[in-house]
Amino acid sequence: MADRRTDRDRDRDRDRDRDRRRRRSTSRSRERRDGRGDRDRDRDRERDRHPERRRSKSPPTPAKREHMASERTAQVVIDKPKEPLRVDREKTCPFLLRVFPCQGRHHRSEEFNKTSYPPDELQIYTWLDATLHELMSLIKEVKPESRRRGIAFSFATVFPDQRRGGFRIKDIGMTRASRKGPDDDTPIGSVGFQIGDLIDVAIDARPRMPMGRRF
Repeated sequence: MADRRTDRDRDRDRDRDRDRRRRRSTSRSRERRDGRGDRDRDRDRERDRHPERRRSKSPPTPAKREHMASERTAQVVIDKPKEPLRVDREKTCPFLLRVFPCQGRHHRSEEFNKTSYPPDELQIYTWLDATLHELMSLIKEVKPESRRRGIAFSFATVFPDQRRGGFRIKDIGMTRASRKGPDDDTPIGSVGFQIGDLIDVAIDARPRMPMGRRF
């Protein structure tokens, strides 16, 4: 009987300990859950108080990126009109401009190299705000055959080709003798011309439009 009581007491004590541990574990999990809930509530309050601090943890989806791109594209940006190029000619020293006129056509890019240029050359001291009409007037003073009414002057810049070597030619505008045109008041400094570049001029009595391309 004593052994039975001992076994019974041992079983009772083991059950009591198991119930005690279970209650303790339940209370701890409840405390952790309550603490996590308090932290979540505090974080939500802080997020509502400072909405600018919200950050998206996940990257935007392709659809969202496309929507954002379309919104950026839809925004209309109004550029301010560019002011015309002005140079104070009394305070600015002129530079040497080398002009190469040619009858009926532009010179080919192969005719320009580091050691030689086409023979028919005009040297003009001018400024970056010199217009195509000014250059045409200076050429007409030197070349009387180009003074006839209606003769076209097609201007192009000649500059080094940094990628392929040699030179490239780019049309910048056209003027016509004794006739007002849209390119007359175009300054050479506003069409990509840089000091050191050359100017090639095709003089033609036939109607001629600028090619608008690079050779």
